Amino acid sequence: RMRFLCLVVLFVLCFKSYECSPETLTIPAVINLPFPAYHSAKRLAIEDINNDPHILPSTKIVLEDHLIPNTPPIITLMMDLHERNISVTVGNEYSGVSTQTGIVGAIFDIAQVSGLVTSPLISDKTTYPYFNRISANGNGQMFALIDSIRYYSQTVGRGWSEVAVISHTLLFGVTLAETFIEGAGNDITVVTYQQFLYQSDEYDQEMREIKTSGARVIVCMLYAPAWDTLIAAANETGLVGDNYVWITPSPLVGSPIFKRETDVAPELARGLLGMFEYFPPTDTYTRFLERWQQLDPEEYPGTGPGEFPTLYTRLSYDMFRLTCLAANEIDKQGKLDLEHIPAELWAETIRKITFEGVTGPVALNEFGDRITDYSQSFYNPDTGTWTISAVWSKEGGFQPFPDVEVVWHSNSTSFPDLDIREPFHYWSCDDKEEGYDGTGKTISRQTPD
Repeated sequence: RMRFLCLVVLFVLCFKSYECSPETLTIPAVINLPFPAYHSAKRLAIEDINNDPHILPSTKIVLEDHLIPNTPPIITLMMDLHERNISVTVGNEYSGVSTQTGIVGAIFDIAQVSGLVTSPLISDKTTYPYFNRISANGNGQMFALIDSIRYYSQTVGRGWSEVAVISHTLLFGVTLAETFIEGAGNDITVVTYQQFLYQSDEYDQEMREIKTSGARVIVCMLYAPAWDTLIAAANETGLVGDNYVWITPSPLVGSPIFKRETDVAPELARGLLGMFEYFPPTDTYTRFLERWQQLDPEEYPGTGPGEFPTLYTRLSYDMFRLTCLAANEIDKQGKLDLEHIPAELWAETIRKITFEGVTGPVALNEFGDRITDYSQSFYNPDTGTWTISAVWSKEGGFQPFPDVEVVWHSNSTSFPDLDIREPFHYWSCDDKEEGYDGTGKTISRQTPD
């Protein structure tokens, strides 16, 4: 009996002092996007955890990088992780990839944490029980986008309520386009919906259809690499200018795509509106930014003086921190040294974690989705930055910032005139001369008695 009591005491002491914790914990990062700054953010997150005496004090996090853009080799990797009893991964930015790996994770008992994926399908916990993300369900972006169009339609008037939608044929674009079209309601008319093949450089037919539709508001669902060629094709078709408004969801806002040194695409994006999760300014981010700009870019690509981490980069940092904080909680339960940590335990623990990250307050709902409001930003090619001009929440709706005005494609803050009508020639009975109304709306036409 005395021996039994001694063993119990030893176990309690071991549990409380983390002496039963594993020496290392391997976290595989499956990365679909090759942007160097993402790796710098991952590295910083792991270094911060390993140097914090209050988080996993007896365990060193080991990052295992896998740059894999496509699904089949990722599934092979997950089978290998299962054989190695690794039951949590981070990464998988593409929705099309994540909807496949999420199913595989359920089969092989592997939890996943993504920083970027937005597909609404992931919220289905029957199919994706162990998938979590610190990005939000993309439907929220569409609800915010719809309300922003309603706001401008009510504020400015005619021309805003007729909308063209164009998306690539991948899952991300199609699902968000469907959400937008279904949610538009009676006061917004989708006059045309066009799709193009991903990685295609041919947009002639789609642009002609949009031009023919007469829409002046164009909602574009695409991944960042397609932007350059698509907007150039739109410009050649006459769909870019002071009397057009382009709106896009998160990929263009979050990625470093506009830092490419092209001659045309950045200028064509002047006044582009973008939707994203809303990350309020915090002291945590201020400290992170100061540190980011003091780092050596040779050692940490994408950092250095004058460099700002993109929204995607910040999400990558918080993705790792969330996962490590969950590991710390599992360690406190004395279960981090299990031969196989159940994916269900990972998922349940991850969804209970809350903290202030470099993207603001981080908390997930019961579906493993980020709880957040949304922002609308506009792009300025002169500074290469997005500026937040409004915020949207389910409770408060679309709320423009009173001290920030959108700088539109005209490079002014005056609302664009989207009420463009067919010009016409006319005869003035009063002036006894022929005239021409180039706006199609200045002169009121009447039939003489």
